[in-house]
Amino acid sequence: MCLKSLTLALWAMLTTSSLFAQTAGDPDLSFATDGRFIQAVGTANAFGRTIAVQPDGKILVAGNAGNGTDNDFVIMRLDPAGVMDSTFGQDGIVFTDFMATTDIAESIALDGLNRILVAGSVDTGDGFAFALARYTTDGSLDQSFGIGGMAITKMGVTGFCKALVVQQDHKPVLGGYVFNPVTGTNEFTLVRYTSEGDPDTLFGAGGVVMTSTGIGAGVANAMTLQGDGKIVLAGQALNDATFAWEIAIARYLPDGSLDLGWGEEGLVLSAFPQKSFTINSVTLDRDKNILVAGYLGTAPSNNLYAVARFDHQGTPDATFGVEGLVTDTYGAQDNEINGLVLQPDGHLLIAGTSLSGNSDRFAIARLDQTGQKDPTFGINGVVIETIGENDGIEAIALQSDGKLLVAGETFNGNRFDLVVARYETGVVTKTHDAPDPIASISVYPNPTNDFVHVSFSLEEALPVRIQLYDRRGLMVHSFTPDVQTIEGEYHETFAVPTDLPAGIYHLLVKTGQRSTGIHVLIRP
Repeated sequence: MCLKSLTLALWAMLTTSSLFAQTAGDPDLSFATDGRFIQAVGTANAFGRTIAVQPDGKILVAGNAGNGTDNDFVIMRLDPAGVMDSTFGQDGIVFTDFMATTDIAESIALDGLNRILVAGSVDTGDGFAFALARYTTDGSLDQSFGIGGMAITKMGVTGFCKALVVQQDHKPVLGGYVFNPVTGTNEFTLVRYTSEGDPDTLFGAGGVVMTSTGIGAGVANAMTLQGDGKIVLAGQALNDATFAWEIAIARYLPDGSLDLGWGEEGLVLSAFPQKSFTINSVTLDRDKNILVAGYLGTAPSNNLYAVARFDHQGTPDATFGVEGLVTDTYGAQDNEINGLVLQPDGHLLIAGTSLSGNSDRFAIARLDQTGQKDPTFGINGVVIETIGENDGIEAIALQSDGKLLVAGETFNGNRFDLVVARYETGVVTKTHDAPDPIASISVYPNPTNDFVHVSFSLEEALPVRIQLYDRRGLMVHSFTPDVQTIEGEYHETFAVPTDLPAGIYHLLVKTGQRSTGIHVLIRP
């Protein structure tokens, strides 16, 4: 090949390569069709409300959809490439009808045994109640949980579940708000169930905790678990004196009692001069500061997205934004955040909607650790994308490879359809969660009938608990209480309880909110 031909060939290769190069904020073209998966579900409108990623990379999206007479919980599962998973439910979709009325799914989570839990609200005919369903890995309702896989708790006049977390002992905690007829106002509310689906009487009063904000109505929309097991419930409170909505956060100990040493006896009400906040999401940063996000304003024409950061004591972090608060736009009107997630480098991804003309659009931005837009993401830190005639992002998640998943809905001119989209971030690593402190685990003999020898190694000093669970997810034996350890290798031998029936069990080594397990076959 002559020099001129070689030069032209190299130029063509470089040009073609640059055309297909993807940068942070671009749709991931390897996912579904051009980075988007759109699916009509049910007989009418369908809305994606929450998203989670399984350990095997499969993607779970939950929301609600019409069944011809009312709205049901709906779950959809995709494989990592964005293709409907036919091994889940009916061709990748599961409907759940609680009471033949309106059911609204709001939050999805996996427990330590990879069972799927979806929480939300159900119309009982006498007000809304908290609702929870648990599923096996194939999408079947788990018949060992609640009544036919479902549990409902009605409190006060009416109540709405908005969030779900699962504690390390597999107990699900639902968060939201309830109108309390005694106080005559909405209150922050938690409900905890046992792993069998019964209200947990060891939590609050009969499994329920209700908290008054002290200034007026409280609306909790988001929840997260700290590494030490404390529960953070976030939303807004209407100040009866100023008639403005303030940021409100409550922190609870793992048993549901308020963390009286944090904030003002477990509560933080923002002292920002700006008012009229709506908080939709909460997370923790690498330094365990609390980040909450939503929007500021009451009129779509001038809403600003809002992110606030609070330190370990519940005080606004002055190193973030202006005295702990960032308010800004994606570049248009009606700027809202419905989800936020932290990258491993400390940068924050926020997503929601922004009004363009008369239509809402997907809106995503990336902020640095001070709250400023990251110019290396999208265009000047922002991505606004049109999917259909009217679009909205309701939830986001970060994959282990650093790519961003968003879930929501799009209007196609006749109805709303579910949407899942994936975006490049330029980050190739695990999510902001700390690496698993348990580096390895082994058990022998396996099968066994009289003793087990458990070997494991720890990357850091942590309290460790070793427990045995049956196939229903019920703890049947605790080999150790919480024992403080140092990093290193451990080799322990335990007797197998003689009253355990033969079968397959799950042995878990737990450290804080993390656990690593292995199946053990106990013989007669």
